[in-house]
Amino acid sequence: MDNDHVINTFIQIALALNVAVAQRTGIEPLLSTEAYDYDLPIPDWDWEEIGRQIEKVQAELDSLSPRRAAFLEDILQAFALMVQEGQGQEIPYADRVATYLQVPAERVPAPVIRSLENELRSLLVEADYPDDLAMALPQWRQRQAVQGEELVKQGHAFLQQARQKTHQQIWPLPSEHQVTLTFPKNYPYRGYSDYVRNYQGHVFLNGDISWEVAGLKHLVTHESFPGHQAFSAIREQSFQAGLLPVEGTLYFSNTPITPIVEGLCEFGQTILGLVETIDDHIYDV
Repeated sequence: MDNDHVINTFIQIALALNVAVAQRTGIEPLLSTEAYDYDLPIPDWDWEEIGRQIEKVQAELDSLSPRRAAFLEDILQAFALMVQEGQGQEIPYADRVATYLQVPAERVPAPVIRSLENELRSLLVEADYPDDLAMALPQWRQRQAVQGEELVKQGHAFLQQARQKTHQQIWPLPSEHQVTLTFPKNYPYRGYSDYVRNYQGHVFLNGDISWEVAGLKHLVTHESFPGHQAFSAIREQSFQAGLLPVEGTLYFSNTPITPIVEGLCEFGQTILGLVETIDDHIYDV
């Protein structure tokens, strides 16, 4: 295969696998189709044929640059495991985590959990709550509760603050990037970021559940800036400028890019210096 054919086949594998996984699970794992047109037909491949196409591309990766080939190989390993699952093979959880996410599937050691409990208890006591997590946490949540008009107002304030800090401290954001924040009712997620082409984004935060102020700040930064919305807009900007190869636009869940993206989102508030109050620290722990 020439380079273009290798990449095009890789994209077609992703498109075909997206359909196959969706038919099996009801959820499409390829999350970037609304933002990018790949201008390739979606092949009508069954699991066996998808597996064969993966092997063909893996055999031709040495025709690409080492960094590009390494990226594709990591994704293809995850794709190959999806094919095995699609064919009915039972894959141990630890093996799935190790292949999909490339992180060890190890339980958090008990001493780490105890250390976090002790840290949380100390923070709550410092904030004048009882020295008993079973009593202190419900009291903290009640005092931190925000809802109704104040929830919407606070959420938009955090969104604006996070955007300004991300633009100033992390990366210049595209000026045309528009993000709408809403709090829908009967929504199946706590929070979700939806990004479509031309720098249009929407952040949904559940309007039915109880929110704490510190938790609201955390999830706004996770879903918007410097989290999912910023990541998506900067990626589109880089692609349009010719700085990102087409395979870099794929955001396929349960592949090694997932912990990188989600890790950035989870640490976004810390990166921006917005873990400021003792309540922020309590929520963080």
